[in-house]
Amino acid sequence: MVIGSKVYKKDRCVNSIDWARANIETATDGSLFIAETHEITRGRQGRIWEQAEGQLLLTILLKPKVIDEIPEEELPVRLNQLNMALALGIVEPLKQYGAIIKWPNDFSIDGKKIAGMLMEVVWQDGKVSGLILGLGLN
Repeated sequence: MVIGSKVYKKDRCVNSIDWARANIETATDGSLFIAETHEITRGRQGRIWEQAEGQLLLTILLKPKVIDEIPEEELPVRLNQLNMALALGIVEPLKQYGAIIKWPNDFSIDGKKIAGMLMEVVWQDGKVSGLILGLGLN
């Protein structure tokens, strides 16, 4: 998998997470979905994410083959571990600016939120067919 193996870009979309989900069959593992403007943005538990001008919003579609090998009873723990690994990977380059993680999915500097991420699991026919990671960076 290579992040950015395919880049889908447009000026406007309803929501890049839903856009990635709609293309899960044809998009490659690591595909990026980027739109300048989103009509609807959301955070965890249905919360609204306020899109600000100049904010980077991107979505990454992951289709790891290894998920098929994980026993169903272990899947929730493994997905939680993946979420933590993704958060650590995102905060690492931001540490030089004083960024920290506000678990499980927010990033802040001096107590001010600078970014958030949302991971969604896509199920098809009782199996995980992909993971979608939405990232908003102020």
